[in-house]
Amino acid sequence: MGENYNDFFIRVRPWKKALEAYPIEVVRNNAPTGQDGTLVLDFRALASLEYDLEAYGEMLYKALFNGPTKEQYNDALTRAEYESKNRLRVRLWLEDTSPQLHAVNWERLYHYQINQPLPIAVSGSNPFSRYTSLKILDAIPLKERPVQIVVAISNPADLKKETALESLKVEEEIENLLTAFNEKELKEQVKITLLPGQSGISAELRKRLPTAWVVKPGPTSLNNLLSALKGAHVLHFLGPCRM
Repeated sequence: MGENYNDFFIRVRPWKKALEAYPIEVVRNNAPTGQDGTLVLDFRALASLEYDLEAYGEMLYKALFNGPTKEQYNDALTRAEYESKNRLRVRLWLEDTSPQLHAVNWERLYHYQINQPLPIAVSGSNPFSRYTSLKILDAIPLKERPVQIVVAISNPADLKKETALESLKVEEEIENLLTAFNEKELKEQVKITLLPGQSGISAELRKRLPTAWVVKPGPTSLNNLLSALKGAHVLHFLGPCRM
């Protein structure tokens, strides 16, 4: 990223019986704080809040940000105001030996700004990610150009009648891709194969697509996807979700 961000890193260690909790380590801007906390989460109670987004997110907040961890986070938010224009990157590291924690929808985590509960993952100034360590070597950087990217969009008809999922605004998503790959250097280094699915795209939008983009008509079926992926380096999938 071109902008400067402060970093707030939380590592949740495996369950420790002596503590009856998951130990937490906090690192800020690559420096351990030495003021670590614990995480205790009632998984059954959390599951009962699945359809109450705010209550679910606030329960995660109270479990993760308490005691020293909460104090460190509030201080990090304050410092970010004048050190990085309110930009604070939050990263959550979960151990691969903690399967229950991996099953939690941490992306629905809320936090407080000006005493208001807000979902952390939708804030441009507070990018949030969670991950785990992998016991494999880092991949070798791709040198081949152009990078072949397949963008597959799944947007079934009559979605709301069958599920509680929200339909995609397909053309808005494609507009976002156009904006992201608008720089001349990126246009020359990337070739995109677009599967817009049953929604299709308008003639007006199709005219604005770069000449290096290829549009594959038809549904985003498994067979069509496998065909498009031949020779591709990257798959970017867009599908409906529960908001």
